[in-house]
Amino acid sequence: MLAGCAAPDEASAPASPDPSAVRGSGSAAPAGDQLASGAEFYAASCASCHGTDGEGDIGPALVGENYAFRSRGTAQGLYDYVSDAMPFDAPGSLPEQEYWDILAWILDQNELLPEGTQLGPENAADVNVNP
Repeated sequence: MLAGCAAPDEASAPASPDPSAVRGSGSAAPAGDQLASGAEFYAASCASCHGTDGEGDIGPALVGENYAFRSRGTAQGLYDYVSDAMPFDAPGSLPEQEYWDILAWILDQNELLPEGTQLGPENAADVNVNP
């Protein structure tokens, strides 16, 4: 997914986004758990290329005004791309749920994930990533 540039040496890995700072703190417990997991998985698999907070670095920005995934249309389109192409150095290597959790965190950071939503294959086609 967005994890492709993960560094093999954990000592050089960037700090994790603070799961308590994740937007959507009023969301239902399952969604909150998904966002916390997504923040952790993002830090481990994506931050080395896309920046600690998704601001972009070697890879494009995933959070903010110029986020890179507008052309994917829906969360399902984004999942389809990311699960095939990321992490850059090991495409498709993450477990399915980690991809969903990372995407939920990224969408939440962009205020595109409806509050309380547990993102997954059953609702991803309904979540617009290009407002």
